[in-house]
Amino acid sequence: MHADPLIAIKFVCKDIWTTLFGKQVDRLQTNYKGMYLLHEGGFRWLQRLAFTDSAAYERTARYVSIAL
Repeated sequence: MHADPLIAIKFVCKDIWTTLFGKQVDRLQTNYKGMYLLHEGGFRWLQRLAFTDSAAYERTARYVSIAL
């Protein structure tokens, strides 16, 4: 295993994400201090949840982006 965490994150974004969801992650963002955010526009695991309005979906989608 490589000591560079960016290599591991890229592996997750390309290989693991593709295996789980059939596509690469939409966007990888970093603050260059060791924090990485994976952004996914149509997170597959949320598609079956029923939301009362689009604002509730947006709040949940943002949380998922940060949590990953």
